[in-house]
Amino acid sequence: MTTHRFFATSDATYEAMRAAVDSAWGYPTAHTLTCVPPAAEQWHDAEGRVVIALTLDWLAWEPVPSMIGGAIAAGAVTEIDEATFWRAAPMPET
Repeated sequence: MTTHRFFATSDATYEAMRAAVDSAWGYPTAHTLTCVPPAAEQWHDAEGRVVIALTLDWLAWEPVPSMIGGAIAAGAVTEIDEATFWRAAPMPET
């Protein structure tokens, strides 16, 4: 069963989309600062792109689906597979 979709994008695009969703959802609040962590706190792939896994539920809440669809169509966001997402995971320190 698919529970997530996976995406990669530049820090600038990620931050612009994060700010737009925060604004639409009324963040920050007393309990929630932002919809997702800042780009600097997210995993990055070998190309330097932010990679993120989003639940299907999260992807159903506007303005997320329209923004993701538009960003993919414009080439600003790339949908990636789960294996590509996990390859960006930081290696544990030994």
